[in-house]
This record gives sequence, C-alpha cells and structure tokens, in this order.
Amino acid sequence: MGTVSEALALTSALREMGIEPRAFKKDYSRLELRNEERCRSCRGLCCWACGCLVSPDDFEKWFRSQPTRELVEREINKGYLSIMAIDYGSDSIFGMLLRMRRYGEQVVIMDDNPEIAVGRFGPCVAWREEGGCMFDWEQRPAGGKLLKPGSTPLECICDYSVERAAGEWLMFPDLLTDLANNYRRLKISEPKTSWTPLS
Repeated sequence: MGTVSEALALTSALREMGIEPRAFKKDYSRLELRNEERCRSCRGLCCWACGCLVSPDDFEKWFRSQPTRELVEREINKGYLSIMAIDYGSDSIFGMLLRMRRYGEQVVIMDDNPEIAVGRFGPCVAWREEGGCMFDWEQRPAGGKLLKPGSTPLECICDYSVERAAGEWLMFPDLLTDLANNYRRLKISEPKTSWTPLS
C-alpha cells in the first residue's frame, strides 16, 4: 500500500473506477430513515462499529461554510473527526473522507489497518449511553441521516457509501491529504465536552 501523500495523485484512475469528484444528492425526507424506536432497541451497535461518514454538506449545516482546512483541523483537534484513507484495490490509489471518530482512535485511519476493527475502540464520540446520538436529527452527519434501520444491525443500509463520500471529498483536492500527512500516527486527546456545532 502506498503512503498517504500519494492519496489523490491518481484521480484519473479513480474516475475509471467510477469515483469522480461530485456531489451526491441526498434525500433526507424518506420516512424509513427515521425509525427511532428500532434504533433505540439496538442501542447503537452501528455507533460502536464506526462513526458516521461526514459530507462536505455537513459543514454548510454546522458552520454555514464549505469545509476549509482551518475548520476541519479545528474539529479534528477537538477530538471529533477522523480522516479515513480508502484503498480501492491498488497499492497506490486512495480516496479520502471524514467520519466521526471513535474513542481512543487515531486521527488517520487506513482501511486495511486492523485498528479499525470493531471492538478495538470505544463507540463514536457523539454516542451517549443515555440517549444515543448527541446530535438532533437535523444536525446529524450525512452518514447517520441516510442510514435506514433494519430489523437487525446487519440489515441496516446506508445510502451514503464510502465511495460516494470519497467522491464528494475529491471536490476539495489536497484538503484531507495535507491534513492526513500532518496527523498520521498522531493520537489526540479525547473530547472533554459535548460537541456543539457552531461552537
């Protein structure tokens, strides 16, 4: 596998694989996405497995701004976000995306790294035992709002896939790559207070 510094060097190869820099149209109005009773019954197993994928659109919602290096770095330093580098079957082709961080997790996660395995870390830093996600519905990251709850956690389906998220982040060339180079192998402090968007 190549280094994080090579992450977006082969954009044309990603395009051949159908991963292009483009926005993904999201429909949050579907009723099946908001089955709170079903989510409560499973007590957030998905939140233990992985943090929600974050879309660039979420920055508009949270901060009324497109993602900038300063905004993303500020939230990483608070302990709330991880950068994930995705290997698409080549030793040197990656996509980069943001997701909510899990307690104890490094900032930069490689998708072939055993450290991303379920059970190695705690839940998503936004998950609360007493009430589930600390975000209200409107403020949740795209990956959380587009998760359709199933009868069991294995039947949950998310329309916002890793490929779609990586395609959206390709619209901001070098932003995540530069940050990943700075934060690779770096551990940061755990969040000490609840995260409030726009704080």
